[in-house]
Amino acid sequence: MASDPSSSQTIERWQAALRLFRFHHALGGHANDGDSLDGALPFSGEAGLVRLFEQLERPLVVLPEDAEVPVPGQSYTLDDYDALRQPIRAFPKYEAPSRTRLFGVSVYVSVTTSEVGISLSGADGDPYAVTERDFEHAQAIERALAAKGLLPT
Repeated sequence: MASDPSSSQTIERWQAALRLFRFHHALGGHANDGDSLDGALPFSGEAGLVRLFEQLERPLVVLPEDAEVPVPGQSYTLDDYDALRQPIRAFPKYEAPSRTRLFGVSVYVSVTTSEVGISLSGADGDPYAVTERDFEHAQAIERALAAKGLLPT
């Protein structure tokens, strides 16, 4: 079904059909942000974080002690920075998942002290746009989460 992602009817349909994900419209301008479908899964403590990622079929990676990570206040070239491993700020022994796949879908994953954020956009090639395909991907992730008992009520 072709939909105009900017139409209020499309966004309302998406919002009504999704339980976890919500459409977020870009601020635009100099913010260099894009539209996205965003959701968050709660967890409690390090053990809860590890368990959640195992249930997501994407176990966390423990950073080796000698892993090169960014040093606050130090400048890097883009190539040097890209070569560094990125720890999860709140759980620095683990590598940040960032851009990854969950249940076969390309997503961006962030971690706070109590939530795992999941963001979708760009399924049709424009990372700043949310399309019907992104909506379908969000539904697929929600079905997988529901099957595992992870979809919040």
